[in-house]
Amino acid sequence: MSQSRAVRGVLKRILAPTLEADGFRGNFPDFQRFENGELHLLSVVFDKNGGGFFLEFTSHPPGDMETSWGEVIPEEEITVAHTPFESRARLQQNGHQSSLSEDWFRFEKLSAEEIEKLVQDVCDLKSQVNDWLREKSIGRNISTTEP
Repeated sequence: MSQSRAVRGVLKRILAPTLEADGFRGNFPDFQRFENGELHLLSVVFDKNGGGFFLEFTSHPPGDMETSWGEVIPEEEITVAHTPFESRARLQQNGHQSSLSEDWFRFEKLSAEEIEKLVQDVCDLKSQVNDWLREKSIGRNISTTEP
């Protein structure tokens, strides 16, 4: 089994239930929840070259979304990828403003046990996601496009 596939399995087994406990629903890698009149969106995004991932998230008004080219996306299908880049934040291993791939959660050289620990570490940092979504509080593992 490839390492990327193994990481996806561990994320589904360990991270997804903790997201559900926080009120998120959806199918891996995209999740939504309604809270305080907002639609919170969260996606697990993988490095296109493999070996890393981060959590990307944003808030959006409830309701269907109309794109600039006129396509209507039903509310239940809206993902982080549909939202403006500048409205998003990322949870990563190192919270630098630049969000370089070396700042993401890297797994390319990890054993199965180390991957489990890495995903548990992501779960332990998840409160920073909630803080940003609720209060726009920027924790030390959060990267935003804001100056």
